[in-house]
Amino acid sequence: MLGRHPEQQLKIVRGLLPRGALTPFAQLDALYRHIFSQVQDLEVTSLILTFVMLSHSSFPDEFPEFLGLQTVDIYVALAPLQSVIDCTSGNNIEFLHASLPDFLLDKERSQEYYINRSAWSTRLSVMAYKFVMSVGYRGYIPFDMYLTDAEATAELRRHVIAFDPDKIENLISADFSYYIICVQRLDFGDGPGGIIYQQQLNVIVRYASKKHPDSLETLRRHHNISEILSQIEGQSVPLADSDTAEEQDQLESMEAAYDKPKGILEATRDWQESAAANKEQREIKNYPLARKIFRGIWKSEDRSTETREWGIRRDSEEWGASSTARPKLGLSRLFRK
Repeated sequence: MLGRHPEQQLKIVRGLLPRGALTPFAQLDALYRHIFSQVQDLEVTSLILTFVMLSHSSFPDEFPEFLGLQTVDIYVALAPLQSVIDCTSGNNIEFLHASLPDFLLDKERSQEYYINRSAWSTRLSVMAYKFVMSVGYRGYIPFDMYLTDAEATAELRRHVIAFDPDKIENLISADFSYYIICVQRLDFGDGPGGIIYQQQLNVIVRYASKKHPDSLETLRRHHNISEILSQIEGQSVPLADSDTAEEQDQLESMEAAYDKPKGILEATRDWQESAAANKEQREIKNYPLARKIFRGIWKSEDRSTETREWGIRRDSEEWGASSTARPKLGLSRLFRK
């Protein structure tokens, strides 16, 4: 039959022809779907399999804490899949057939058992941010690996902004270059390499400069960090609280706008225009001498304004007085002399 022609089947395997009814995986896919139909908790099972596939980890003793499961829960969830997954040999989780991950990641083949790489990567990224910021660093949680395929959701954005390696317990790794590349790729409504990327780059560079100066060279090769380093070197006094508060207000206003789709681009433009307008002045204010000069100018302007206002009030009171009051004022002055 034409549908079984070897050349056509080869082209289907190579992706050169649509599968349709000619798919060489039809029987295998039917078998996989039958096996997965025996799974009781598909959500938990999909979470475990996704973690194994995306993390390239096969040791169930390591990750139950991260997944919020007990080790026994993992074995129970995978029990119906013993014909295709081995979780009894040396406490490892191994796919007995290399075609199973391909099946699960192909929506057309796996259908209701489909594992959406992007959606699950986003979910695991959020879980990883929560985990490291609350529990501490664990070497088997490569959250930057999940970010590679994650979607730029509002929930993920909140966790990216809150990420600060200075607040992570037992942090050993100093290489955040790949992490920053992943954040740079994400578009949270400000375009790739936008506000969120700049905020995280600033956080990472400042952390590296204090704790791991040797890692700055790697960051420098992939990102423009010269301006941040110049600010760090010039900050012999810390930024004023008002400056920090202003940056936080800007991030919060952007976060509020992000939750309202119609206001994302407009809020982004306003933030960028405001940041550009104040950039030079804020850089100058970082230096002690410049701060003194600015304080002098501001105080001088305040005194000048007060003097002008007082003079206007005085003149208006004198000239606004009645005609009978003005001569009395003059006579009283003469008598006092």
